[in-house]
Amino acid sequence: MYSATFTLEAITPVFMRGANQSKAEIRAASIKGLMRWWFRALSGSYFGNDVEGLRRVEEYVFGSTKRESRVVVEVVKEHVEERFCPLPMVWKKKKGVTTRVSQRAIAPGSKFTLLLTSDDEEVLKLACYSLIGLVYFGGIGFRCSRGAGSLKISSLKSDVQLIDLPKNKNQLGQMVNDLTVEIAKILKKTFLCDHENKNCTSYSSFWCFYLFLWGEKAELEEVYYRSNNLENERLTLLDLFEKEFKNKNNHLSNYGYRDFVFGLPRGTKKDRRASPIKVGITELSEKYHVRVSVFKTKIFKPGMNVKWDNIFVFLENIGAERIYPER
Repeated sequence: MYSATFTLEAITPVFMRGANQSKAEIRAASIKGLMRWWFRALSGSYFGNDVEGLRRVEEYVFGSTKRESRVVVEVVKEHVEERFCPLPMVWKKKKGVTTRVSQRAIAPGSKFTLLLTSDDEEVLKLACYSLIGLVYFGGIGFRCSRGAGSLKISSLKSDVQLIDLPKNKNQLGQMVNDLTVEIAKILKKTFLCDHENKNCTSYSSFWCFYLFLWGEKAELEEVYYRSNNLENERLTLLDLFEKEFKNKNNHLSNYGYRDFVFGLPRGTKKDRRASPIKVGITELSEKYHVRVSVFKTKIFKPGMNVKWDNIFVFLENIGAERIYPER
């Protein structure tokens, strides 16, 4: 049996629940589900639009209703603090005072340990790379696409050899290449696919992936959203990003941040679609940065005029630095 142990630390609050909805908790099943999503995204750089091939390898690694998962994910140790924290970009107004909506969450600075095990060395590598992708390009829990649930890897011990973790911006960009190359090497041994595809996939994948960093703070307390009226407090890193995001002058579209390229619904529950951008926090060289992962896909549906430039113009206007791919 092969194993890998990840000690993870919350950079921003983690809004995750179990059977007891009044209590925040770290759930191995939820993290494993997110690992599946990132496995699909990373493996998409190899399979492209060969969705059937992608489905087969996902079932091979993580299981399905027809076969058992070949990787086990367990939370083996927790040192977590629970407290009320504001939800990202969710506001309420009461008696003329605007504040953020708060919920119970795992507080920043909390640590927990994940144990990944498998009887297959290659499967364990694929699972580890899925978790690494989740940590560096995404997050866990509710509202993890708008800044909540960002993590960092405090320590990693593995029976299998893995790629080096990044310590600076250049290494972070290089890690995108390293992850996709290493995953492709493993998949090629067993799974063949059509490599002629040159277009973006119909699902979120690293076939058409972009990574940006914006802003910088040295202290963890200066990273996450404040709960009170922003006019009366010093703005944090994510407060500043939200201010720029909601500033219509930064956008190409007249709809601003409500343009459907940023996700649906736009004032309605019709035609729901997840946002193609994932906003989080990444720590590099003892500095915290807003990280924006962008997954460009095929058109949402026939006849819908999606202007992807609306995302890239916004990021350019606020001075975000493109880390991947290089210009």
